[in-house]
Amino acid sequence: MMNTIKYLLSGISLLSIMACNTSNMNQKAETPVRTGHFIAELELRDSVTLPFDISISEKHVVITNGKEEISIQDFELNDSLLSFEMPVFNSRIELRFEENWKGYWYNITKGPDYKIPMTLVSRDERFPANGKSNIVLAPKWKVTFSPNTEDAYPAIGQFKQLGHKVTGTFLTETGDYRFLEGVIRNRNSEDQLLLSCFDGSHAFLFEAIIRDGKMKGTFYSGNHWKEPFVAEMNDEFELQSADSLTFLKPGYDRFSFSFPDLKGDTINSEELLTADINIVQILGSWCPNCMDETEYLVNLKREFPALNIVGLCFEMSDSYESAMTAVNKMRKDLQVNYPMLIAGTSSKKMASEKLPMLNKIMSYPTTIICDKNGKVLLIHTGFNGSGTGDLFEKFDQKFRKTLGLINRSN
Repeated sequence: MMNTIKYLLSGISLLSIMACNTSNMNQKAETPVRTGHFIAELELRDSVTLPFDISISEKHVVITNGKEEISIQDFELNDSLLSFEMPVFNSRIELRFEENWKGYWYNITKGPDYKIPMTLVSRDERFPANGKSNIVLAPKWKVTFSPNTEDAYPAIGQFKQLGHKVTGTFLTETGDYRFLEGVIRNRNSEDQLLLSCFDGSHAFLFEAIIRDGKMKGTFYSGNHWKEPFVAEMNDEFELQSADSLTFLKPGYDRFSFSFPDLKGDTINSEELLTADINIVQILGSWCPNCMDETEYLVNLKREFPALNIVGLCFEMSDSYESAMTAVNKMRKDLQVNYPMLIAGTSSKKMASEKLPMLNKIMSYPTTIICDKNGKVLLIHTGFNGSGTGDLFEKFDQKFRKTLGLINRSN
């Protein structure tokens, strides 16, 4: 009898230990996670969610869009707070931890009250794949944004598909939509393409239904813009040449300017355009395509230190001090190695008035190559960066030839 009681007590003890262990395992599995890989979800209007990848560690925060990695080294992280400014752009993310990370993305460039709710969720993929689609996505599409309206504009959809995952971008005549990442899936018997990106300035989401070799979808930019688009497979479609869209107006024979530098001293073109060939970059610190071009020009000047480059910055604020602060942040984060001037506000109408020799400013950035007398050799509208793959490589080769950095006959 004593042995039976002993065995019963032992069994009860073992069951208790197992129960405790099971409880601990469940508790451990349910313990909220503060660091690691997450999918950030921006809650746009119309109950639309824009996802992107974010990883958090004690050393850095990394935001990923396809091949692009945005590393944030300067941030605050503790048990209840994650806070950091985005590199280059005047925006920040602030999250509080309860059961998970929740908070807001603040885009100060858009105004002091512009914020979008944001939640981090533990999920492996940016978009849930749902049902499998059998579509093999064509690599090139002819796209029209805002079709059948006076605001309609053309673009090229350029995509790569690996299984159900898709990367790519949209090319327009004023620049590309940078590094997009997403999926192709089948949901409710419809094939869908979903792409997104977040870089601190752009928060882009593209949703489209694919049927019979055509797309019909919606493009969301943050909470302030959305527009429809349509697309069809087309290997032959091309945009207008970026070298033909901006030009000197009749009656003008040279490019010139006079604007304050970052110390407040007014500098004119005669003082800065001192080389046989000069690059003038028309940009804004708020502009992601300008960021891509600035990184390109910084690296080009490192490779060829004698290159003469100057940036004319058109900023969101009409306050010189605020504009200077924004430009200095960009210069620091991108390690800019050439002078920049504060040229005015970001309005394209205003920029065109400040540079009256040009037919118009239709894009940030716009890049002008001229000699030391201001004679224009080339004006390139927009910038398609490294997210466009082969197109960027072709641009780089042509740009170097124009500058005389490589043999023009090659």
